[in-house]
Amino acid sequence: DSIAFDSWDGGQYTKYRIWKMKSDGNGKIELLAGRQPRWSGNYIYFIGSDSAGIGVFQSKTSGRITKNIFNQPNPNQNINNLRILNNFLLLQAGGLAIYKIDINNSLFNVISNDQIDDSGFDISPQGKIAYVLFNLKVTTTQGTIWLMNIDGSNKHQLTFNNY
Repeated sequence: DSIAFDSWDGGQYTKYRIWKMKSDGNGKIELLAGRQPRWSGNYIYFIGSDSAGIGVFQSKTSGRITKNIFNQPNPNQNINNLRILNNFLLLQAGGLAIYKIDINNSLFNVISNDQIDDSGFDISPQGKIAYVLFNLKVTTTQGTIWLMNIDGSNKHQLTFNNY
């Protein structure tokens, strides 16, 4: 019955804000600073920052932050492409690795160190991750779509560049 979304006012030094509103567009309220909100049960997961740096946080839908789930592994790498499947958060850090984080205990592991394009990745309800492998050049494997399981296994190329 509600929608969570982020907005940015375009200012160089301002932050993204996460909002919640009813599905009919009424009752819009600002929850907190952050971006890429993802809803799961009574919680919103989002990318934000605190004194430890950029990370992924969990918030009650009321806007109160309940815990920090994950801190960026490298201060020079952004976190983006946040996704949720069942009890797992998946995200991309620094345009490279895809991390899988267990929401229940905040344990995480890298499921791919492939150089993933900034366009990111997506995940199907069956746990298949699709991504574009790209390291600034197009070859028979680079600049193509790949598929793998949620644990990083069974990587295989879906599209091919023919030269």
